[in-house]
Amino acid sequence: RNQTVLSLVFGYHLTFEIVDSRHPGCPPEFMNIQVPKGDPVFDPTGTGKVLLPFQRGQWDKESGQSPSNPRTQVNSVTAWIDGAPSMVHLLLDSLRNFSGGLLSSGSEWNMPNQGGGRNFMWSAADPSTGEHGPQGLYELGNAWANENMFTAAEGIIWFRYHNYVASKLHKEHPEWSDEKLFQHARKTVVATFQNIALYEWLPGYLRGKKLPPYPGYQKFVDPGISPEFQAAAIRFGVTMAPPGVYMRNKTCHFQTIMNMDGSTSPALRLCNSFWKRQSNNVKTSQDVDNLLMGMASQIAEREDNIVVEDLRDFMYGPQRFTRTDLVALTIQRGRDFGLQSYIHVRNALDLPPVKTFEEINPELNRNNPQLLLDVAELYDRDISKLELFPGGLLESTDGPGPVFSAIILDQFERIRNGDRFWFENKQNGLFTDEEIQMIRRVTYHDVLIAVTAAEATDIQKNVFFWRDGDPCPQPTQLTTSVLQPCTNATKLNYFNGSQAAFGIFITAMMLFPLVSYLVACMVAYLRKYRYRKFQRRKGKAAGRAEEPAVGITAYEWQGHKKQLLPVSVEVKKKQLQVFDRSGSSHRILNLGNQDYLDVLLSNDCHHKALILKVPKEYDLVLLFDDESKRTEFVGCLRLEVADIRQEIRVKEMSEKTLLKEALTKEERAQIVETFIRHAFSKVLEIEKCDAGDMGGISRKRAREVLQCELTASEFADALGLKPDSLFVDSMFTLADKDGNGYLSFQEFLDVIKIDEISNGALSKKQAEDGIKAMMEAAGFNNKEKVSWADFHFLLKDHEKELQFAQLNVKGMEKQEKRRLNRDQRVSFICPASSTNKTEGPELRRRKKLMETKTPNVYVKPKRERYIRNPLQQKIQQFKRFVENYRRHIMCLMVVYGITAGVITERCYYYAVQAKATGMPETSAVGIIFARGSAAGVSFLFPYMLLTVCRNLITLCRETFLSRYIPFDAAIDCHRFMAMTAIILSVVHTLAHVVNIYIFSISDLNILSCLFPKILPNNGSEVPPRWYWWFFQTVPGTTGVFLLFTFAFMYVFASRYFRHISFRGFWITHYLYVVVYILIVIHGSFALLQEPRFHIYLIPPALIFLLDKLISLSRKNVEIPVVRAELLPSGVTHLEFKRPQGFMYRSGQWVRVACLMLGTDEYHPFTLTSAPHEETLSLHIRA
Repeated sequence: RNQTVLSLVFGYHLTFEIVDSRHPGCPPEFMNIQVPKGDPVFDPTGTGKVLLPFQRGQWDKESGQSPSNPRTQVNSVTAWIDGAPSMVHLLLDSLRNFSGGLLSSGSEWNMPNQGGGRNFMWSAADPSTGEHGPQGLYELGNAWANENMFTAAEGIIWFRYHNYVASKLHKEHPEWSDEKLFQHARKTVVATFQNIALYEWLPGYLRGKKLPPYPGYQKFVDPGISPEFQAAAIRFGVTMAPPGVYMRNKTCHFQTIMNMDGSTSPALRLCNSFWKRQSNNVKTSQDVDNLLMGMASQIAEREDNIVVEDLRDFMYGPQRFTRTDLVALTIQRGRDFGLQSYIHVRNALDLPPVKTFEEINPELNRNNPQLLLDVAELYDRDISKLELFPGGLLESTDGPGPVFSAIILDQFERIRNGDRFWFENKQNGLFTDEEIQMIRRVTYHDVLIAVTAAEATDIQKNVFFWRDGDPCPQPTQLTTSVLQPCTNATKLNYFNGSQAAFGIFITAMMLFPLVSYLVACMVAYLRKYRYRKFQRRKGKAAGRAEEPAVGITAYEWQGHKKQLLPVSVEVKKKQLQVFDRSGSSHRILNLGNQDYLDVLLSNDCHHKALILKVPKEYDLVLLFDDESKRTEFVGCLRLEVADIRQEIRVKEMSEKTLLKEALTKEERAQIVETFIRHAFSKVLEIEKCDAGDMGGISRKRAREVLQCELTASEFADALGLKPDSLFVDSMFTLADKDGNGYLSFQEFLDVIKIDEISNGALSKKQAEDGIKAMMEAAGFNNKEKVSWADFHFLLKDHEKELQFAQLNVKGMEKQEKRRLNRDQRVSFICPASSTNKTEGPELRRRKKLMETKTPNVYVKPKRERYIRNPLQQKIQQFKRFVENYRRHIMCLMVVYGITAGVITERCYYYAVQAKATGMPETSAVGIIFARGSAAGVSFLFPYMLLTVCRNLITLCRETFLSRYIPFDAAIDCHRFMAMTAIILSVVHTLAHVVNIYIFSISDLNILSCLFPKILPNNGSEVPPRWYWWFFQTVPGTTGVFLLFTFAFMYVFASRYFRHISFRGFWITHYLYVVVYILIVIHGSFALLQEPRFHIYLIPPALIFLLDKLISLSRKNVEIPVVRAELLPSGVTHLEFKRPQGFMYRSGQWVRVACLMLGTDEYHPFTLTSAPHEETLSLHIRA
């Protein structure tokens, strides 16, 4: 029929106006097409594993819920024939020039803008070069206008025609505003396009079939696009597409085309013209004119069942697989739409039924019967299975067959009759009768002549057909043999070139804690350096101020990792006195109590070291400045001991060996501790395994330990008292039987035993005398042994005297199956059950209390040791732990239970309801972990604030809540919650690292489902690079800053660095303000879900702010320190002057800041003074 290529392209343009079902649906669903093994184009290696990508289209979310409510696909554009431009107001305004009613032009006045970078134009990738993005594409009213250079030229025609009509109206009505000119020009262009489409193009396309006369607007007609029309019938035009398109000028000179590889061709190759950004052949407006004139002269392919390879094997596809098969996609699209079979549709249209494949097209059956046989084999020779699109192609001969013709005619009739703004509708008042008739006389030829350089005689009158005698016949019907070959399909990995940078950045993020650790180490080193510098400066100042008046200067060595102590030593009056540089006595050694003195000297390292072995104390290790001072000290020592005829045994060895032989003060303290443990184990019946042993020291050292004796200061430390205590002095004097100034092991045992007995009402002597009298009265004084029966008889004789006595019976450790503690291992002598009425009420009350609260009499206790195996011990320890910390455990269970609940809820939402959220399956796991951990963090971080609300905790501690909540352990709870929150933050980060990698290799149409607000699907397919997610999104940037902040906060909050630099901990912990601000911003951007963090934050934040305001409103008072004292066990006692009017109650705490450390570094301490005292006191373990 000699339809021109221009007719085909016009039909494509018309289809784009009313149909757009190519947008992928959300969530992404794939129905990939299996390629036959060994396909020469798609599977040349014969793997049999090649799939053509196919993503299902958009659908109405309210549909597809049940068999009675099948899925309804969504048409992304209206069914109205709006012409160009047909956009919403926002996008339409972006095309306007806002001057003279014109559309904005580009480099030439009659060419649209190009490469503006706007997202409303569909911008798929060029399959030949891989170029993508909106740059280089024309900005036209039709989003798909740039699919190929030929449809782009068609769009340019209507762009020019709008400006042509607007300019004409402006000349006729110069007083009209831009808006009025634009709207009048627009409605004229739309009406012209409607007229050409339905009254010029459509009859020719349908082989003379015309629409019935316009009946006027019919409001009950549904103009919606039918699935059969958009998924099958209108796609019949693919059979008309040629493999190439000619270009010619007005003189009928057909242009030679320059190909990408430098070769030449007679025409533009269709398969290499998709989504072209740069073309050497179509650059200027004149090139567009030549292309349009070439399409008007070129005859399209025959309308039959044959499709050229440019669309069958080299249609553009996604960048992951740049080529695809348009016929296969169309058939698959019909399956996606759920189209009825060809036979079912034919019956619905009241067409004559067909029962065999041969009856579909008798002419085709005569000319090519094998084709019908092959198709029948594909459908198991069951014609009821034949799909609509293949059936429609098979019935066609020189144009659409009866089924497609009926569908197309019905669709355009419904569009026309149901359009209230149709140009022929006189009721809408858009046009007068005269204007309507004028529009009806306009043809597509008139439009082309008006907007191109062609003259009226350069193009035939009916541009949709070429007849003999028309101008400029084509040189020949094009075949693939004379054209440039199609570029082959290529695969693209979106992540190529990003592996190294991505890995480096993730590694850098993982090094955040290491960087903060190094910074913390530097801070700790500076603190130590400044402290050592201060100590040296203080020592030098003290040295200059007070030089030792007597003795020989030296340095006392206290251990391998301890500093040397500057001292001076003096020998006189049978004593060796050691002074510090300030002149205070540091240590005094008695020399007269020893038979000999062992002195060890170093024979290397400048001969400076000396050890004086002290059997009953730790060794004195001295390092002298030079050998002469050491010799002087030894000489003084010899002179002093010569008067008492004492021997000095000198032995030389290397300094290393000498220091190894030394018994330091620290080692002595460990030995004394073991000594004391064993002593107490003898008295308190503690097993030796619990008392400690001396297995870790040598036999020689063990012998020295057993021979050593306690000094008075060591004895005071053992009792936990001050050395100058009157009680310590009295007890030490009492226990030191030999008067040598030391306590031996037996003497120390006697002290403990006396203390045990003195806890009762009788002294040791009184108890022994009382027991002796009782034995004599009972007649047992001559017995060597006393049986239990005798002992019970003895107690029965003294029933009244021992009415309320308690005897601790050694060996009675169990009562039935219950283990008794030491205080319960007693025997009670109870009277008969009858009560003496003459006893006083107080005595009866005490006896009743005794009967109800004390066990029965045990006269035959079994001495059975209750030995537990390791498992029983662990179980017992666990029971005790649960008993002691039951409130803590319950509170943590509540906190972690809520945390687990919110995490589970989010994980369930994104795991089970993933389809409803539009989440693709490829990123499901990462998103589940990310959202679950984020929910846990959202709960923990806000409610962590409640654990540091001091005023609230103080108030609640005095209420009944303290029975159930351990308010004193608030900081411990704070630590647990913080550690859990950081673990969840790490999980959240790792999950998003996985997500970002998956996002970086996923198609944009998948990501646009997940992030529709920030990633609109414009067809470019290429996802944002990995760095876009980290640095160009608010959640990514704030997330990186949060990780950096967490690294510093948590490292400086560790126990080690907190003790070294509390100020560093305090300053970094003030970053919590930054953390909460960043978290709010991080979650408010709502990439995946609506913000929820504020729901958790608001209640605890308000309470925390109120608590802070109360703390800030309290008065800070600077008070002087009256007294400072260092007590045993590392306790510092501070006494302050009590401020005037300061009132408090026992057990309350205050926050104290040392002005030398800073006024913002406060520490809470409990007041140990009584409210009536005139001073305030604190006891600090430091």
